[in-house]
Amino acid sequence: MKEQKKSTSHLPMSYNESVQQTYNLIVAKALHLLTTLEQEELRYILERKQKGSQYPIIIHELVSPILYLRLEYGEDSRLAVHFGAEPASPFPEVQAVTAGFLRILFTLTGKAYTGVDIEDCVKTDWLINVCSEMFEYLEDRTKYHTFRKIPYNKKHARKRVLEVV
Repeated sequence: MKEQKKSTSHLPMSYNESVQQTYNLIVAKALHLLTTLEQEELRYILERKQKGSQYPIIIHELVSPILYLRLEYGEDSRLAVHFGAEPASPFPEVQAVTAGFLRILFTLTGKAYTGVDIEDCVKTDWLINVCSEMFEYLEDRTKYHTFRKIPYNKKHARKRVLEVV
């Protein structure tokens, strides 16, 4: 008789595994939101991937002129997510992206979505509320970040406009 392999897909994920997986999904969805912006300057990002030795250890950081997202290890060895979004904009397409980003962040970190209670991974002890200034500051002084442009996807933009309406 053949011995059956145990499926690891039914094993519960640890807190940090769940936070990491959720963070990766949030990043993917945030980048997708940025593809809907026709204005090229708003689709530039600075990305940082690093493992340091002093707390907090920054695992990943994404900075754009309108969004901010960061995954880090705290002193308690638990992963934490910091975030930011540009304040109100007179442009509806920018408002749609920032509002969509915040909805994604809180929806995907909810216990109902993950099955693991990671709601406390989203930290509000500090927030980036003017992402454009942070982006401009880092753009000229970047030592750890990689600069890249997110391609515009007209198909996604049209679909996003229809969703907003």
